[in-house]
Amino acid sequence: MPGKKDDPNYQIVRGHVPKELVKRFKIYCVENGVDNSQGLEDILTEYLQAKEQQPLRKEASPQPPPQTIAELVQQNYVQLLERGGVEVDRLKALKDGAKPTVRELAFLARDLYIDEEIIVELRDRSFPKNKKREANGV
Repeated sequence: MPGKKDDPNYQIVRGHVPKELVKRFKIYCVENGVDNSQGLEDILTEYLQAKEQQPLRKEASPQPPPQTIAELVQQNYVQLLERGGVEVDRLKALKDGAKPTVRELAFLARDLYIDEEIIVELRDRSFPKNKKREANGV
């Protein structure tokens, strides 16, 4: 049987991660008696299987569901800071009611594991289109 390097069903995955994460990864590999390649495959497989089993939204939440982007950011501020998809100054602005960019909407959906359609609905609720302007063709 060919090694993974020569197996057409395998590809190289590469990226830069924090040194502390590399250290933790190496410890994981040693503790589990696997090389880096097998360790990465194991961790990615486990993580992705767990993600597929998670609901899109948290079901038991003590807070009412957010009605606006500002409420969404307020309720999930720490998690969004930790994920780092949206810059801190923009997170603060969104929490205070600023309109998000399309890119920021995508980050919010990804970082909070919420369907993008739900994020867009929150945006539209938060920032309704001016019907008077649309009627005038502007």
